[in-house]
Amino acid sequence: MGRHSPGVPQRQPRRAGPDACRRMIHAVARSAHAVTDGQERRDALGELLELTSAMLEAALSGEWERLVALEATRQERIHEFFSTPPGQEEAAEIARAIRVILDTDRQVMRLGSERMEWLGDRLRGVRQGRAATSAYRAATAGG
Repeated sequence: MGRHSPGVPQRQPRRAGPDACRRMIHAVARSAHAVTDGQERRDALGELLELTSAMLEAALSGEWERLVALEATRQERIHEFFSTPPGQEEAAEIARAIRVILDTDRQVMRLGSERMEWLGDRLRGVRQGRAATSAYRAATAGG
């Protein structure tokens, strides 16, 4: 699986940093256990938050294939979770969890965009190298 490559810029998040997001995810997961009704719902919400945290960890460490697999699993769990409408008593906690998930997703997308930009730069460099090699060969073959 791909790892974070040297030379990839590590910009600071514009919003809450990865550590702050991890703390928010764990705080929401803890409070979800206290607020939601039913062990199954508590576990499901906690799993969504843990998957989100794992996605951020994968993005931070450059494990892009793992990130894609985690996102697919999380998408399935989100569908399962919301196939049953939330009760009034859990609505506020679910809304808070959604805000944390969306904030974390923005960070993951920013990291992905940075990686794509870096890969684009590398690809342009390879293409320029090929063009230079072709020009050199053409110049030396004709002379």
